[in-house]
Parts: sequence; structure tokens; C-alpha cells
Amino acid sequence: MARSIAIFLATTKEKIIGEVFNIGDNKLNISLSRLGNFICSCIHGIIVKSDESIIDNRSYRVDFSSIRNKVWFTDKYDLNKNIK
Repeated sequence: MARSIAIFLATTKEKIIGEVFNIGDNKLNISLSRLGNFICSCIHGIIVKSDESIIDNRSYRVDFSSIRNKVWFTDKYDLNKNIK
């Protein structure tokens, strides 16, 4: 997040004025369930509990291409490094 802020501060306003950006990288798009399991594998002692009675049909991917194309931002680290 700090890197993205620094990039925006150094970018000319003409490149970004009126734009909305998702901060992240397409390679890090994963489901909440998978993210929870991944966090458990990285940080010992964490337990993920899920309520199987709750049905959540939301399924979408966040598009980060705008930030990559406008200001050349890509995530520097993989998910494991970001979590730690």
C-alpha cells in the first residue's frame, strides 16, 4: 500500500485525475476461503471457522489493470511475503 501511495504522489495529475484505482495485482486474486486457508498455512496458531449454513453466491474478480496501465504499479511480492 505504501508503495502505491508513493507512486501516486510521484505521478502527474493528468495521468490519474478522475480515475478510480483498485490497489493490488491480478495475480493475487483469490477467494476469501482460499485466503483464509493460506493465512493459516503462513501463520501458525490461526484457525479459520466458516459457517456452512451461510450461502454466499458472490463470485467476482477484482480488476487491477487500470493501476498497472496508468502508473505501472504491480505488486512486488507474492501472497506469502505480503501476509508475513
